[in-house]
Amino acid sequence: MAARKSTAPVRSLQRGLAVLRTVANAGRPMGLGELVERVGLDRSCVFRLASTLTREGFLNQSPRTRQYALGAAIWEIAGCMQRGNPLMVVARKHLAELARRTGETAHLSVRQNDRAVSLEHQLTEQLTGVMMSTGRSEPLYCSAVGKALLADFPEDQVRELLGSDSLPSRTTRTIRSTQALAEECRRDRVRGYSVDDEEYANGVRCVASPVRDYRDEVIAAIGVSAPSARIARKELDALGAVVREIADRMSEEMGRVTAVST
Repeated sequence: MAARKSTAPVRSLQRGLAVLRTVANAGRPMGLGELVERVGLDRSCVFRLASTLTREGFLNQSPRTRQYALGAAIWEIAGCMQRGNPLMVVARKHLAELARRTGETAHLSVRQNDRAVSLEHQLTEQLTGVMMSTGRSEPLYCSAVGKALLADFPEDQVRELLGSDSLPSRTTRTIRSTQALAEECRRDRVRGYSVDDEEYANGVRCVASPVRDYRDEVIAAIGVSAPSARIARKELDALGAVVREIADRMSEEMGRVTAVST
């Protein structure tokens, strides 16, 4: 009888990725001591992992400060993803159109566990606007793209993903319970777009719609973000219609087949 292949995680790989993610999420160079504190492993283990990542080009260590930062190998992989990922290729022209038609920052995000991670963006040409960067992540429950990514999740799956019924408050308008979040996602699924009404950050409103593939499953979300002074609540429906229209066209390019009524 053939031996069963193990699907257990490789602990050393998990630890190495934890070191890499810690440096990436810091957004600045980090010393070994801070890395040890944040990763939660012993100093010699973190040193060996960081040294290996540095030799392979995923981290870079300053000869002067001895601090670690992301290395060139990260950018090489990111470049390959942007060039070869069909989602990214399709998204660029649609994000450009969305930014042009709305006059606001447009962005594409995917779900990574309980967060929405930005893969691509198109900044507004206005003097003031919401800044966006590739790789930025936001909580699913209080961002428009996050709620769009949860569009098909029933309450039990929302609760399983987010861990509890009590959600941390970002502003006074943040949704605080998984039940309320699931109900809003249900309404959003019907109307085709989600809203962040100053729930993630004061002074910022966002609208987003899901992007679906040939299985009719949500694979991404596109949205626009703008200062709340420039988008009144009464304008959210009209903005949502534009975002949904472009997301639907993008879904068709990703293989989604729209049913035709007879």
